[in-house]
Amino acid sequence: MELVAKRSLRRGRIHPAHNAVHDMESLFWVLLYICLTREGDNGHRRPELEHEQESILAQRVRELFEQGNAQKKSNCLEAPAEFEKILMFVHSYFDCLKPLLSNLRWALYIAHSYDGIEHYNIHSVILALLDETLSKLKQDRDNSGALKAKQKRRKDWNEWRSFLTRTYIVRCVTIKFLNRSSLTSRTPR
Repeated sequence: MELVAKRSLRRGRIHPAHNAVHDMESLFWVLLYICLTREGDNGHRRPELEHEQESILAQRVRELFEQGNAQKKSNCLEAPAEFEKILMFVHSYFDCLKPLLSNLRWALYIAHSYDGIEHYNIHSVILALLDETLSKLKQDRDNSGALKAKQKRRKDWNEWRSFLTRTYIVRCVTIKFLNRSSLTSRTPR
């Protein structure tokens, strides 16, 4: 129930009327959750969420996703200033997605507010926002931190593999030397 659309929670229905806006809102909450709780492309949970002393980020994540708090989600969608407070906790790796998150929030707010084309055309709006973001990301790909992070990861892996290979070779040579030494040090009976 963590990522349920806020309108469904607010109505307090056991079986809320489900529509396309709720699907798109769930996508928004999943994306926001990932951007808030993950370190980046490695997928690890952010360390500030793991400490015993609860950080402001941990409080925000708990309020939005772990308590089923419809009012917090409603405030997040309806009040741009409230959303900006949450957006500042997005991990730096996902900074490139902040405009998308802002645009998704706005589109969902409009779709929930009006029962017209905004509401019934939400898939097209969301797809257009995703397409726009993907084209921007492709343009920025060569200059982004993601490419540098990937190159660093590849370099680190190659260094580690080289270290393991050297260690393995030294170990094999040592074992062979010890085996030869033990054979030559034996005295025949």
